[in-house]
Amino acid sequence: GLLIETDEVIADSQEAMQAINNAVDKKIAGLMYSMDVGKTEKDRDIWYTAGSFKHHASFNISGKEFSRTAINNSFKRLEAANVLVHAKRDKDSGKLQGCRLIEFREYFDYEL
Repeated sequence: GLLIETDEVIADSQEAMQAINNAVDKKIAGLMYSMDVGKTEKDRDIWYTAGSFKHHASFNISGKEFSRTAINNSFKRLEAANVLVHAKRDKDSGKLQGCRLIEFREYFDYEL
């Protein structure tokens, strides 16, 4: 390897973690939409758990899969951002597990 001294400031661990969390949230919200796009409302599996994504929930470049904990944490952040709702808090679900998009549509980066 080769080390080169620079004056560039490296992002601290909190900034780096925020960037990773944002990437995970974008991916999870996008997967929730894209996996059911083109299906009728009746045929959509709109309640997702961490296990629903299988190999689809990974970082594109590295191929490293998101952990169950990372996905569940993403669900919490996306619920706080009013992008999805947990089945326990949806009065019409009758389920105890899973999350669904509040609005079945593609979300933009600034909404997450």
